[in-house]
Order: sequence, then C-alpha cells, then structure tokens
Amino acid sequence: MVAIDPPQLMPARMLTQFVFCNRLGYLEWVQGEFAHNYYTISGKLAHLRVDEKESAYEPPSDEENPDDQEDSKKPKIIRSMSLTSETLGLTAKLDVCELSGNIAVPVEYRRARAPKRGPFLSDKVQVCVQALLLREAGYQCTEGALYYVGSKKRVPLPVERELIDTTLEALKRFRGMAKSGICPPPLEDESRCEFCSLVGLCLPDEVNMLKTPWGTDETTSRRLLPVRPDVVPLCIQEQGSKLTLRGDELIVQKDRYTLARFRILEMAHIVLMGNVQVSAQAEKRLMRENIPIIRLSTGGWFYGITLSGLHNNIDIRQAQFRLQSDPGFCLTMARRTVSEKIRNCRTLLRRNALNLSQDVLPSLKESYIQAEAADSLPSLLGIEGMAAKIYFGSFSKMIKSEPWSDLFSFTTRNRRPPKDPVNAMLSLAYSMLTKECLVAVLSSGLDPHFGYYHQPRYARPALALDIMEGFRPLVADSVVLRLINNGQLQPQHFIIHGEQGVSLSDKGRKLFLTAFENRMQETIRHPIFAYTISYRSVLAIQARLYGFYLMGQFEEFPMFCTR
Repeated sequence: MVAIDPPQLMPARMLTQFVFCNRLGYLEWVQGEFAHNYYTISGKLAHLRVDEKESAYEPPSDEENPDDQEDSKKPKIIRSMSLTSETLGLTAKLDVCELSGNIAVPVEYRRARAPKRGPFLSDKVQVCVQALLLREAGYQCTEGALYYVGSKKRVPLPVERELIDTTLEALKRFRGMAKSGICPPPLEDESRCEFCSLVGLCLPDEVNMLKTPWGTDETTSRRLLPVRPDVVPLCIQEQGSKLTLRGDELIVQKDRYTLARFRILEMAHIVLMGNVQVSAQAEKRLMRENIPIIRLSTGGWFYGITLSGLHNNIDIRQAQFRLQSDPGFCLTMARRTVSEKIRNCRTLLRRNALNLSQDVLPSLKESYIQAEAADSLPSLLGIEGMAAKIYFGSFSKMIKSEPWSDLFSFTTRNRRPPKDPVNAMLSLAYSMLTKECLVAVLSSGLDPHFGYYHQPRYARPALALDIMEGFRPLVADSVVLRLINNGQLQPQHFIIHGEQGVSLSDKGRKLFLTAFENRMQETIRHPIFAYTISYRSVLAIQARLYGFYLMGQFEEFPMFCTR
C-alpha cells in the first residue's frame, strides 16, 4: 500500500480522539469517517452557548484599564477562539479563553459529569494542546480548565512538563501512524466502545473475532450496534410529484397539494422512481446531510445516484484497486461469492419447497463444493449457471398460492422484459436489493464499480453486485414468495403488455415496496456474531467487513449463510 502524507495541520480534536483510542483517531482524521450518536449530539448541544460568538486571534496585551481597576481584574472572555501553529502542526478552536492581560486560561467544555477519578488523559491532552497554541501566540499559559456541563463543575488543570511531553509524544506517534497507512487494530472488550459514535464503522468485536478461528457456537460478539438503523429510506413513486424543502422537512407535492411530509434526519437515502422532481434547495440540503438520491425507472431500473462527494477514505480504495488487478485474489473472492449464493439458495428451498425432488439439495450441495474449488472465473460462471438452473427449476415448489396458480405459474427465470408476474417481481426485487448494496458499499468508502466476481464494466456497480449475490434468496426471493403465498398481490396488481412483458401497477408496486422494506427491517440472528440485527444492518456490516478484509485486518472474509 502506498502511504499518503497526512494534512500539515492536525485539529486538536483529532489528537484527543487518538489518545482516547488510536483506531478512532485514525478512522476520523486519516480515513475521514464520522457518525453521530446520542453522545456526540448532546455534546454539540452543550457547545451551542460557547459557539454563539466566534472570535479571531487577539494579540496579548499588558495594558490595564485605568478607569476601572476592579473590572480590570476580571478576565476577558473570548469564545470560539481559533488558533494555529505551523511549528507544532496543530490547529484548534478554543471553547472559551479567559484573558487577563497576557495571561490566558483555556476552558474546554465537556457534556458529561466530572469523573470521580479526575479528568481523562484525552481531555488533558486537548487542554494541553490549547495551552501550547496560546504560548506560541505569545501568551503566558500555565494552566487550563475543564468545565463539565453534566455536573456544572470546573476542574483546574495545570499544564506541566510531564503532560506536555505526553502530548508531544502522542502527536509524533499519530503522525507516524498516519503516514504509514496502517490502521491500528480495534480495542478488545473495552467499555469505551459502547459509547463511541464510530462503533458501527469500526466494528471492534467483529474484527477481533474474525482474527481468530470463528464459526463455532461458542463464539458470540457483543451487539454494540442498534438492532435496526435509526434512519430509513424514502421511496417516491408518484409520477409528476416534486420533492421540496421546508425547514427541516421534506415535502412531497403534486399539483400544489401536499402528499406527505418527512423529517430529513430520519432519512437514510431517497429513491425516486420515474418522473419525480427535486427542488434545488432540497437537493442541496440532502447533499449537505450526506443523504444519497437514487434515481430508478418506474420499473426499478437503476439510472444513477447523486452524492455530496467521494468518500475520504483513500486507503481502502487503494487496497481495492490493487487487489482487483490480482487474478488470484479475484478468484478467491469469486469462489466465496458463488458458494455463498448457492448455499443460501439451497437453504431457502430446504425450508420452503414442497414435494422437492430428492436430487435437488444434493446437487446444490455439490455445486457449492465445486464453486469453492473452481480454478477460473469462467468455470465459476458455469457452476453458477447450472446451480441457478436447478434452483429456479424448483422455484415453483415454494409457491403455495392456489387461487392464482395460473397467474403465478413459474417455469424459468427471464428478464428484459420479464414475461410473467413472478419474473416481474423478481426483477424489481433484485433492482431494489442492488440499490441497498450500492448504498452500503458507498457508505463504507469502497468504489462500487470495481468488483472481483463481477468484473468492471461500463455503468455496472460490480462490487455491489458481488455483495448482493448471497442475499438474493434471503431478501429478494423471500419477498416475492411472501407476497404470493400470503395473497397480497392479485391479478389487478399487474399490467400485461403483451410481447413487451409484465409490470406491476402503481398499487401493486406500492405493496411490493412496503413488503421489501419490511424485509429489510426484519431482524435475524447473525450466523457468525450471534446477535440479532436487521437485514439492512447486515448489508452495512458486510460492506464494512469487505473493506477491512481488503486492508488485511483479518485473513478470511466471512460468508453470510443462514442455517
């Protein structure tokens, strides 16, 4: 991996994060990762008062106020004071700086209660950095202070030689680690991880578990992630409608009538199907909040995606591009991709098919064994094709809806266009699943166009398709089977276009999208980490683990195979 020089100036907050956790500092400063949680948001609210007035650097002064000696004894309060030192290579914004002539005291705000055992080292380092910057600016600064909002307590902090040496040594180590391009390992079984906003991006327990032999029933990881994400996608399919912005809300309008309202911060991404407009103001705000806008045709065909910019993680894309040019690595990942898909197809048939031929399950088992030993990508394509023929040849055995047996008869997979209702639903399900995998890949910092089984090709999100393969039967096929077997979709929900194929009506598509979203929100026991989590979170974890694996943080990429 080619090391990339970090920026010349390091924010004091980044050094604080590094002292708190080396991996956290690296992820935030070098790889540009960030996520909010309760603690970061409440900390931001605690700083609102001190951030009301920003102050530029004010040179020190020894002058006293001759008119009022009593007032001259009171320190002058400077809020949000910005300081930079080219010598130290540091920059900081001070919450509060108390000035008495040329004597300065930095005060750092903390949202929590004051620790009983005294301030954390990371907080001490942040105050020390501020003191060093003030000294560089010409002030006398021998002490700082920490103010804990939770307990309304001010704790003085002397800036002594030992603390300065600790701070400068941490700065040196962090710069060396950043320049090396090697991400530090995660903490092991640390309570600090439970409060970290980046725990869903860092995955400390998951990465540590994958470093050792895994897959036994005894291996269990803490579920540091929420069962379901706090945000959900918004899908708009009303033709001729427009998405506008009003305050912190997204408004869906048509012919000057308001159809729906949604809070921006509750949105994971926006899906626009067909002719749906977005106002410039709404698009700008969504980009600022890093919420992708995905455009699909009315039938679910992917057109493109609007993003605020590429992910800052250059390390992960370097590893991805380098390994993509390695035929041996591509074959290894392709084997696992095909094996994972066939295994999950076999499981779905075993659980749901009636009157299944006796040779189907053994044949699929033989297929995934062959996939794991394939010696080339073309041979894998052949193995996958034969397995798909066996799987879809038995797909009708899982369809149990008798009243509409003629409507939902299924003999083979076809597309572009789909010739029957079952294929129409499968095509839409795969398109929606591709969209979910694309968002997960982009969020993890990977380039979706550079895959390993699906080789790069113009306008094809190859890596998203790689990750998607194993989830086709678990998510997409399951949604289709449920809609049919539960009688939710009926003849009036389909439009038959003759030779041009079959598509869902507006109402049918709405029922389908609701069922698909319910499946993405449905929880499952993770087969490796043994905690309960939603399918959408599983996709996010798989994409993150894919990136960590490419950067060499563990030796074997985990397949997601249900039992």
